[in-house]
Amino acid sequence: TPSKEDARCYTYLGIALSKLEDYDNSFAAYDKSIELLKLDPITRLNYAISLAKNGEDDRAKEQLKVYDSIIETNEGKQMKEDDGELNEQREMLRSVLVANS
Repeated sequence: TPSKEDARCYTYLGIALSKLEDYDNSFAAYDKSIELLKLDPITRLNYAISLAKNGEDDRAKEQLKVYDSIIETNEGKQMKEDDGELNEQREMLRSVLVANS
């Protein structure tokens, strides 16, 4: 069975491909990660960032909404408290999406 680590490998691939501006393959990697681990906030947030970089604001907002719902769970709240970088990235993305609206 696939593990959390397997899913994260696809997330990291998605991030790397996004940095190379290979968005189609980046999005495919994020989709595979989500298929393996639906409720991973790190994947959802990075997917939203990549979508926004590619000008897909509506899809980015959808992923950000899922991220927000995950982060409100007990496990997510702990992750939010432990990882200030996640909070910073989320707020920067939110600012960009609001400015583009």
